[in-house]
Amino acid sequence: PNLVAMDEGRGVLYIADADNNRVRALNTSQGVVTTVAGSTGGFADGTGTSALFRGPYGLALTRDGSTLYIADSENHRIRKLITATGVVTTIAGDTRGAQILGGCCHDGTGKYVLFKTPKGIALNKNDTTLYIADSNNHRIRTLQ
Repeated sequence: PNLVAMDEGRGVLYIADADNNRVRALNTSQGVVTTVAGSTGGFADGTGTSALFRGPYGLALTRDGSTLYIADSENHRIRKLITATGVVTTIAGDTRGAQILGGCCHDGTGKYVLFKTPKGIALNKNDTTLYIADSNNHRIRTLQ
């Protein structure tokens, strides 16, 4: 496991299990671990284990626990997981972006934001801005 995010209201600890390409949840009162999303390494938006990651690393949870943001490091993307449904979508980044736009660290929207191994991720107190440690681009990026 890499990084964790705690939903104290629900008693759930979310775990970025990068080596196994999964996001897991620990029910802290029962001690039960489940896979919330991911299975084998790859890339796909989807629900639960049909969503694929490659090295999910950083996690940021909204204050109300409804949304978990994931730094999908080796896919160079930021993903969003709706905790009630397990639906995972990509909100920024694209592994093909560097080829399309000819370089690194391109600001923009959606797939045109170019990350290179994003790892750390945090939300501001209003859940309106994500701060992303874009590790191999040596930058802190924001996403609103």
